[in-house]
Amino acid sequence: MDQVCSAVGQILKWLVGPIWNNISYIFNHKKNFENLKGHLQNFVARRNDIQRRISAARRNREGILSVVELWIKGVDLIEQKSIQFLEDDATNVNKKCFHGWFPDLITRYQVGKKAAKIIREIQPLQERGTFENISFAAPPPGIQSMSDRNFVAYKTTEMAMIEVIEALKDTNIDLIGIHGMGGVGKTTLVKEIGKKAEEENLFKEVVVAVVSQNIDLKKMQRQIADMLGLKFKSESDTGRANELRDRLNDATLIILDDVWARLNFADIGIPFQFDEAHKNCKIVITTRREPVCHVMGTRREST
Repeated sequence: MDQVCSAVGQILKWLVGPIWNNISYIFNHKKNFENLKGHLQNFVARRNDIQRRISAARRNREGILSVVELWIKGVDLIEQKSIQFLEDDATNVNKKCFHGWFPDLITRYQVGKKAAKIIREIQPLQERGTFENISFAAPPPGIQSMSDRNFVAYKTTEMAMIEVIEALKDTNIDLIGIHGMGGVGKTTLVKEIGKKAEEENLFKEVVVAVVSQNIDLKKMQRQIADMLGLKFKSESDTGRANELRDRLNDATLIILDDVWARLNFADIGIPFQFDEAHKNCKIVITTRREPVCHVMGTRREST
């Protein structure tokens, strides 16, 4: 008998449950309508808070997590749907639900059911809308960001590029010098060489630092670190050099522009000739003075 009663109870639950749910839409149409407005208000407020965090992250040049961007799009879609529904029914909800003295049960049912449906769509998005992190550190600016989009390779420039690229492919050459008087386009040329070397996957990373006549070791180190996405912990030149050496991988092209005198690569943090772990690192220097190439011991020179 208990089993029979239990089975009957389940059948009644299956039958009466859906019927009662539909009936409740009629009696709770105003409640559902007001609940939707409340849910939407809280929902949009949370979205706006997250958008402010996104704006702050972008000002810091951070990337936004894809899951956050998808959540924002979902909120925007439901907001549009909710506003359209509320605007269509807000002013007429009472009028539509009555014909004379008699309630329009069909209109009440439709309003109550649609409001409840939108609330059910909002709730899971609300639950997923708590983000501990919304962003990630943007990748460091690479050689592509430094390349001149209006660069035109004339015949002599193109020949020089080909010559240097071939030298970079030569496993016996690790230091290349490009010399010429000021203003002939050495800086533009070497950046285009770096871009092409990256496009051809000759190196995992390409970094550039401007040396200048007055050598500023800290400035050079920071230029290289910025392109590697490295944040120094050390204050001393030696400490920064050690951090750079540890960060540089086995296949990095290091471009040192506007060199005026002999440089000590170890002081900067550039592994050269003595470090087996960085044997595939290569260096290209540009200089106005041909003797600098000789004193630096370049294996190949280009003008």
